[in-house]
Amino acid sequence: MKHDSIVGDISHLRQLPEHCHDNLKSVTIVGFCSAKSMVELTLHIIKNTSSLQCLTLDTSFGSYGCLVNKPGGCNPMRRDIIKEAHRALLAIRTHVEGIIPSRVMLNVSGPCSRCHVVERD
Repeated sequence: MKHDSIVGDISHLRQLPEHCHDNLKSVTIVGFCSAKSMVELTLHIIKNTSSLQCLTLDTSFGSYGCLVNKPGGCNPMRRDIIKEAHRALLAIRTHVEGIIPSRVMLNVSGPCSRCHVVERD
C-alpha cells in the first residue's frame, strides 16, 4: 500500500467541495489508514454530515481483536500492516478526535495490542 501519510506532514489538508449529507447517521471505514486523502475524506464527512451519530474507524483492516483470551490468539498480520495501523491511530488522535462533535460517537479499532506489538526501529 503506497500513499502519502499524514503523519509527519505539516502541509495543509485539502478542503473537499461542500456537500451536505443530511441523512447519513452511521459511517464505518474499514481499513482506515494514515493516507492524507483518507483523513481529508473523514474530516469532510464529519464537517458536512449534520445527522451523523456514529463514526467507526477500523485501522486493522477487518482483523478484529483477540480470537481467544490469550496472547498469540489473533489472526496473523504482516508487520507493515501493523505499523500502518499504528500510524493510522496517530492520525486519528492528531486530526480527527479534536473535531468530533459531542453528538457523534467515535469508535476506533486497531490491531490487538497484546498480539500485534511492533518494536520501534
